[in-house]
Amino acid sequence: MRYTIGDVARSLGVTPAGLHYFEREGVIAPVAGSGNRRTYSVTDFIRLVSYRKYRSMEMPLREIARQFSATGDDYESIEQKLERQKQEAERAAARYLGMARDIDWFREHIHMGIERQGQIDFLTMPFCQILTVGESGCISTDKEEQKEVALWLEQMPSTRVSVFASPEGKATFGYSIRCDRAKEMKADFHAPVMGGATGVHTFVRVPKSFYDQPEMAFKPIWDYMSAHGFTQDGWAAGVILCVYCHEEELDTLVEVIVPFK
Repeated sequence: MRYTIGDVARSLGVTPAGLHYFEREGVIAPVAGSGNRRTYSVTDFIRLVSYRKYRSMEMPLREIARQFSATGDDYESIEQKLERQKQEAERAAARYLGMARDIDWFREHIHMGIERQGQIDFLTMPFCQILTVGESGCISTDKEEQKEVALWLEQMPSTRVSVFASPEGKATFGYSIRCDRAKEMKADFHAPVMGGATGVHTFVRVPKSFYDQPEMAFKPIWDYMSAHGFTQDGWAAGVILCVYCHEEELDTLVEVIVPFK
């Protein structure tokens, strides 16, 4: 039995133009039916289904077309391609699992931040690699630093937009990524590391002026430390969790921790 181009295209979920491409590449060999319209055999259809199988493995289109051509690949070449695609799939799976954990981290911390905003507690700062560039800490006019920022942003959402404050009270924006996450992704930026100290921790909601005065994210903790006789011991850090609308104003939720002694 022969099938029309519409039958085949709809069954495969491709366009007629896509079928014409496979014909030109020699993947299939339709014949002219009544009215000079192309018709397709079961053989053609199964070859196209096999194409879909390889495409589902994200094998490059030209490689698949070559495999189905008159001078197609031998079994050894096919096996090598399948091994390569398997390794790429495993890397993609690991990337998506990591992404799911990163998304879950943001979801959990945003939830905690809304519920526990302004509450003070104590925890250990996680070890993170950090990056600050230019005057603002997050963007630079230097081309090399711009490239470095772009590399860090490729690792989002693992890379987190952050804010840092020195013991002298000077604050700047920047980026942070947990050391264990960077190692897992093999994304060691050879950047400075901070963390490991016990710190005063809270969640704060800051207005738009925060972006001109980043130190305001740390003020609630600084006030608490001053009232309780604590001194900041090293750089403080905060992660910008989200920007959200509150009473028709755009506010930013920040998780902040300040090491103390």
